[in-house]
Amino acid sequence: MTGRTLGGRYQILERIGGGGMAIVYRGMDVLLRRPVAIKTLRSEYALDMDFVRRFKREAQAAASLSHPSVVNIYDVGQDGEIHYIVMEYVDGKTLKQVIEERAPLPVEEAVEIARQICEALAHAHDHHIIHRDVKPHNILISKSGRVKVTDFGIARAMSTNTITHNSSTVLGSVHYFSPEQARGAIADAKSDVYSLGIVLYEMLTGRLPFSGETPISIALKHLQEPFVEPRALSPRIPQSVENIVLRALMKDPRERYQSVRAMADDLERALLLPDVPKFISSAQSFDDSPSIQIPIIAADRAMKEPFDEEAIEEPEAPRSLKRKILVTLAWIFGFGALVALAAVAAIYIVVTYLRVPMVQMPNVVGMPYLQARNELVAHGFDPAKIREVLDTKSTSKVAQGDVERQSPTSGMVQANQEITLVVKAGTAQIAMPQLVGYSESEAEQRLLDLGVPSGHIVIQTQASSTVPSNQVMSTTPVAGTTFASSTQQITLVVSSGAQSAAVPNVQGQSLSSASSMLKADGFSVGQVTNAPSATVPAGQVISQTPQPGQQAAAGSAVNLVVSSGQPAGATAVTANVNVSLSPGTSLPATVKVVVNDVFGTRTAVDTSQSSAQATYAVQVTTTPSHPAQIDVYANGQLIGSDVVNGNTVTASGGGGSSGNASSTTPANTAPSSGKGDNGNGSPHSTS
Repeated sequence: MTGRTLGGRYQILERIGGGGMAIVYRGMDVLLRRPVAIKTLRSEYALDMDFVRRFKREAQAAASLSHPSVVNIYDVGQDGEIHYIVMEYVDGKTLKQVIEERAPLPVEEAVEIARQICEALAHAHDHHIIHRDVKPHNILISKSGRVKVTDFGIARAMSTNTITHNSSTVLGSVHYFSPEQARGAIADAKSDVYSLGIVLYEMLTGRLPFSGETPISIALKHLQEPFVEPRALSPRIPQSVENIVLRALMKDPRERYQSVRAMADDLERALLLPDVPKFISSAQSFDDSPSIQIPIIAADRAMKEPFDEEAIEEPEAPRSLKRKILVTLAWIFGFGALVALAAVAAIYIVVTYLRVPMVQMPNVVGMPYLQARNELVAHGFDPAKIREVLDTKSTSKVAQGDVERQSPTSGMVQANQEITLVVKAGTAQIAMPQLVGYSESEAEQRLLDLGVPSGHIVIQTQASSTVPSNQVMSTTPVAGTTFASSTQQITLVVSSGAQSAAVPNVQGQSLSSASSMLKADGFSVGQVTNAPSATVPAGQVISQTPQPGQQAAAGSAVNLVVSSGQPAGATAVTANVNVSLSPGTSLPATVKVVVNDVFGTRTAVDTSQSSAQATYAVQVTTTPSHPAQIDVYANGQLIGSDVVNGNTVTASGGGGSSGNASSTTPANTAPSSGKGDNGNGSPHSTS
């Protein structure tokens, strides 16, 4: 499979994992140039069309999930007989690998991982998707510590193929099955709660609550046997954390957390309130209609022993003895009945008069403390059992003095149960992390993890030719600055990448004016070169690169050539160039006059000449060490050359073959007496 491209888009690079149902590869989306994980269905399932339909349907449903703690599903497809799912690639380890490497995990780490798993499962349950296969193998931990839950909905496709005869797929999942899954009943959100409870148990203790030699034996233990409580294995575990495990692993779904959000609430306050009473269930047994087999050993023994006929031929006892026996038995039965009646009456009295009433717990989060307390008392709770806890480093969004958390959170609870209200008494001051260089989504997620409300994060975009698109360029406040995490606004300036714009024309402007114009249009001043100029005053821009109006990346540099004025000892001369075309030349003819002087080489005249003779005024600048040369071309052929040195014009042989002639006369100078031959017999004179 390595090297193959699925769907013409997803290139398989290497195998990174696999299970009983599928094989997972690291791949590349060649269209978007991003790494992906590609899960392909094993060949033994590919021909089971009913399984394939469930596989696709549940994968497509899972693709509707979008949450930071859920591995995103990008695509579902088929290439030939290969059915595949394309997912987000997470660079990290599975939670199972982390547990195998260093379990038991620190309590704080285990609680935080479980809390993030709760967030992912809650998001799925909101979308009516039950995971059904929550286990450390399906939980990824990125290198940044972010928890990612994978294989949402895929477990449902497998649910009809698990706990079957010697199926290898059972071995990895049966340790985490809920009792109702082990019985073949329908799994719901509370089944995910049970499986997450086992994952938390394993993180805290480094071992599984149930194990056995076969999947069936393990499944029966889920149904019938108790487990060793976490604190018996590790006394360091707070009672509040053990309570979460005990409640999540109740065999009766009605005794568990009714939602993962309720479990997440307890996880959030478990370390804040570690010393709480131990959780005790009111349930006796989950399986209220067990199958009981009657031993047959005694019956077998009776069938094998010989029948003794003399045993029934004993002489009849005297009638008085029989009467005494009957009276004695009557007294025994009568006394037993009286004791039973007294026991029933005692139970009735205890249940009726001594039972603590159950009260519906209201939600008082967000209320001022006194209002919340009065609300609880009005519902029938004991005011002496209501305890206030102040949080001076709160990251909650509630106002100061309001209840930010409560315990218990909801449901029916005993009226005399202790209630804890955590009240916001101050805002946590945290240090602004270094976010420059992060992508927008990564930076925003880091702020959310620190408790910054999403509404307090402001994104601004700015073009940049140096910072890649979608990357954070700067932050307000800057990194290291302390701020109130729940109240202060955070601004992220994100690069929108390089954008092209037309370069403004700054020729003829002073250097300072040119710099201001370029910066106003989003450009910068690049290399500045000084050069002499006979026409542009000193200090003004002669030329620029890129040229005016040319498209260039916003923020890029524009190079300038600035005039240093007339060169030292320069003499400006206006030469009259007389171009005579030889007879027979077809008219009009293309005439060019090229000048090479102290300012370089340039074309002074480029015209179409319709007459046999014409005169052109050409300005040249010379110095004692640098004379000027004038070359004349007709129809692309050189027909004459002159050298101007100060006020002196020297003609030279042109070497032209067209028979054309040219003459040069410096303006306001005495005519030269020299005459020359242009090489084609035409006269060449200066005056």
